[in-house]
Amino acid sequence: MSTASARIATLAAVGFGLAACSDSTGLGEFDPRFSVTRCTSTISGTTVGNISVRSDQACTLEGVTVEGNVVVEEGGSLSLNGGRVDGNVQAERPVRLEVTDADVEGNIQVQGGLVLLVTQTTVEGDIQVTEMNGPGNVLITLTNNTVLGGNIQVSDNLVASLQVTGNTVAAGNMQIIKNTGGGAKLVSGNTVAQNLQCKENAPPFTATLNVAGNREDQCAQ
Repeated sequence: MSTASARIATLAAVGFGLAACSDSTGLGEFDPRFSVTRCTSTISGTTVGNISVRSDQACTLEGVTVEGNVVVEEGGSLSLNGGRVDGNVQAERPVRLEVTDADVEGNIQVQGGLVLLVTQTTVEGDIQVTEMNGPGNVLITLTNNTVLGGNIQVSDNLVASLQVTGNTVAAGNMQIIKNTGGGAKLVSGNTVAQNLQCKENAPPFTATLNVAGNREDQCAQ
């Protein structure tokens, strides 16, 4: 089992179900950080502990504060609009994952899957996107995000479209590596504090108007 799979399995196995309003401590004092809410539709403007999205389920979070992690299992879909996640957003082979105008205190980690869209989001940790290979047309878009303490890594994906544009990596690195497929791959307008490395990406690949402490390989120009 991969590291990402192990993390997802551990959270999913907690199995509190719809526990956002129940006492999971047994001590008479509810602490939402230790609950897991199984999301199957839309949750708006509230505070929850952890969020679990099971296979074949679609979840929308609108302005929600998540005091733990958001975990999307294989075949699940998540739309996270606004709000805050104190932990990580983790997905393994999601059908669709969208994060828009949100604050994520941990990491955004996606392994496998079909569609990923992260826009106008602030991430304290890393954005890691690996091994997205369908089946179907894989679309990856990372646009106008700010990564404060970590890195952006996009690697080993088989894509119909890849866009990494207008992002700011305030302290770390950006790596765009070994992305294949016949779709257009664009890395443009990013500002990276340290190294911007692009290598072994299949054509068509375009890198333009990027600013970094050091630009390497396909992003050297």
